[in-house]
Amino acid sequence: MNDNIKNYFKEIPNYLSFFVFSSFMISLSPILIEIGKTFSIDPRDLSLIFASITVGGIAGRLTSFFYRARFNNLHIIITAYSLLSILVIILSQIRTLALFFIIYFLSGYLLGIILVIAMEDLLESPITNKGMLINIATSFFPLGSIVFPPLVSILVKNGYDWKYLYYALFSMTVLMIILYSTLKRYRKHPSPVKEQRLILKGIFTDRRNNIIFIIMFFCLMLYVVPEFILSNWSPTFYRMESIIGVQSASYMLSIFWTAIIIGRILFSFITGRIKSRYIMLILVLISLVSTVLLIFSKSSQSIYLLIGLAGLGYSALYPLILSAGSTVYKKGRGTMATLMLLSSGIGVSLASYLTRTISKYNMFLSMFMAVIFITMLLVLIIILIFYMKINKKADT
Repeated sequence: MNDNIKNYFKEIPNYLSFFVFSSFMISLSPILIEIGKTFSIDPRDLSLIFASITVGGIAGRLTSFFYRARFNNLHIIITAYSLLSILVIILSQIRTLALFFIIYFLSGYLLGIILVIAMEDLLESPITNKGMLINIATSFFPLGSIVFPPLVSILVKNGYDWKYLYYALFSMTVLMIILYSTLKRYRKHPSPVKEQRLILKGIFTDRRNNIIFIIMFFCLMLYVVPEFILSNWSPTFYRMESIIGVQSASYMLSIFWTAIIIGRILFSFITGRIKSRYIMLILVLISLVSTVLLIFSKSSQSIYLLIGLAGLGYSALYPLILSAGSTVYKKGRGTMATLMLLSSGIGVSLASYLTRTISKYNMFLSMFMAVIFITMLLVLIIILIFYMKINKKADT
């Protein structure tokens, strides 16, 4: 059987690639104020560091085709992690802000390549239940977001330099090199060059599927904006508003991402029994209500409760949208996954720019942007539901 535990176990390095990516992204969220003091910069301007990682990730995803056409995927990902380990050591010693942004861009570039190959490897896995597989893999993203923020906040609260976090990240990159070298088997992948020709000639031929893919592409882009605001910006927002401290900021992140993991586990049992678009609709409604209440919260207790509820709402949205968009077409799934991940990167870059710009004029509005974008996502999912119903009737 293709869906046995052994095959799922073999994908551990790919799961952990999502963990490493989130560790780079989320670990800085609760300590932007401390980083700002180190580099003598307004912490609101530091939200652009997430855009730096993300733009690097987009560049990595777009250029991954070049490397995949020439080298074995396993060799590429091991080389990328080797280079990433060097960049992490450099980050631990950096004293200039410009170089800090450049190294994060390069780190994002390598992580973008890594995620494309990891996602392609998952989609080409012999495991038939791709929805479950993607759900497991993307659950490792919040796991990294649970582990690293408290670690960083403990360092800061006890008077240690926040840069010590890079030694933990270095250990992770070395572990990834070992895991990919030992657990991952060599598996033949379709030539990226041939796949590109296939895309131009044979994939985007079905108008119905094309429209569904476009909707899912924009759904993912709209989704990551409020998720970014809650996970990357809200800790700094509440700290600057003097509602919570650094340790409480890390706790709210851990609660948010723990709720996401719990939600993904719970919804994995009903995925397949209920149509994914209806699950998305329910989750978006939960997310919208909890996000509205959250941004008006003034106590740490209510923040913890509501961000946990928001985490449940956001939980399965990412894997459901990503899986649906990547598997619209039977062919070229690796490229579809690349495009969907590109959509995610655009959304994060947009969110980073918006929070930095709007917070200069109105801090509350910088948080309220989460409500605006989750409402837009709700509208798009309703459009998808009606479009699928109309086309189903037309087919019959």
